Amino acid sequence: SASIGVAEAARYPRLSLSGSISRSVLAPGNGQVLSSPWSFGPSLSLPLFDGGAAKASVRSAEASYAIALAEYQQTVSKPASPCPMAS
Repeated sequence: SASIGVAEAARYPRLSLSGSISRSVLAPGNGQVLSSPWSFGPSLSLPLFDGGAAKASVRSAEASYAIALAEYQQTVSKPASPCPMAS
């Protein structure tokens, strides 16, 4: 199930890179550049000390999947009721 994969992935480190660049603005008349801002920065998330919350989240997702699967199997295994109009 996708929710199990999402919960499992949350247990591992994540690295994000983001940045932005904006256009340069020319001053009227003299043609000088007034600004050319840019930025770049990494972000690292290390879920090391969460008190077991990430592992509990994985177990919860697995339990939810098992319940949904059991309900589906129970629904599918029921025999279809006869149609009242089939006479």
